[in-house]
Amino acid sequence: MSAPPVPGRVVVYGVTGSGKSTLARKLAERTGLPCHSVDDDLAWQPGWVPVPDDEQRRRIGALVAGERWIIDGMFAKWRDIALPRAELIVALDYPRWVSLSRLVRRTVVRCVTRRRICNGNVETLRGILSGDSIIVWHFRSCAAG
Repeated sequence: MSAPPVPGRVVVYGVTGSGKSTLARKLAERTGLPCHSVDDDLAWQPGWVPVPDDEQRRRIGALVAGERWIIDGMFAKWRDIALPRAELIVALDYPRWVSLSRLVRRTVVRCVTRRRICNGNVETLRGILSGDSIIVWHFRSCAAG
């Protein structure tokens, strides 16, 4: 019996901190599919400047028009573009304490090490404590489903 064909268009979906990027990279390594980071490729410019919604929609449209890709997330503002093209959706649905603890740990480490993410941006203590922090966003993304 032969193995089923590997899907060529994959979305890894879940709340902030659920492990989407890690899983997407591992799937890309195993399948040879190109992996695209939603935060790096679509959402953020240097200086934590958000990419405008219409530009995000243009970028995701161009990306998912291809036959081979993995994306590590999906935003409601362009879900209607990506979902119809996906052959496989991997949903990560952990209890909040799991994803929140991963997110807090990751964010603190990035803040201390000043590791560059999202097109060269760095997380800061001020950012962690702000109303726009990734930790606040975690609760918003849980509520948004």
